[in-house]
Amino acid sequence: MDVNTSDPQQSASISQSKKNNLFISEYELERIDNPIFKIKEAWMEKSWKWEVNYGIKERMETSRYQLNLLLDSFIDSNFKNNEYGIKWEMENKLNGYFRSTGNVYTVSIKPLILPDILNISIEQITEDLTTKKFDSFTVKKK
Repeated sequence: MDVNTSDPQQSASISQSKKNNLFISEYELERIDNPIFKIKEAWMEKSWKWEVNYGIKERMETSRYQLNLLLDSFIDSNFKNNEYGIKWEMENKLNGYFRSTGNVYTVSIKPLILPDILNISIEQITEDLTTKKFDSFTVKKK
């Protein structure tokens, strides 16, 4: 059985998060100056990973939370979903960089205090592998 048991996993949607009793709260886009993508859904959920016990795959919650952004489509042709981590990335200064799986972008929330608002930077990765801020946006709890 080939199962990723080390990295935190994320739900693919709010409905899946609710179905698995991981959902905490929904977030919405509050502000973005130069939109490069559309956010279809944003939600906070309990962080979780897979464990294998006696050959059976089980979902196990960790002690953290995570913010998930389900991106719908890209507006700016300079940014593409499949170039995340190569040409661009997103960061929340308090919690670090987002990871991506498909169209879902996730950042682990360090303090176990649920933030009402999160500021997120969009950064371009330059040829010398440094980053420069392109834009920022804010999501807030609904």
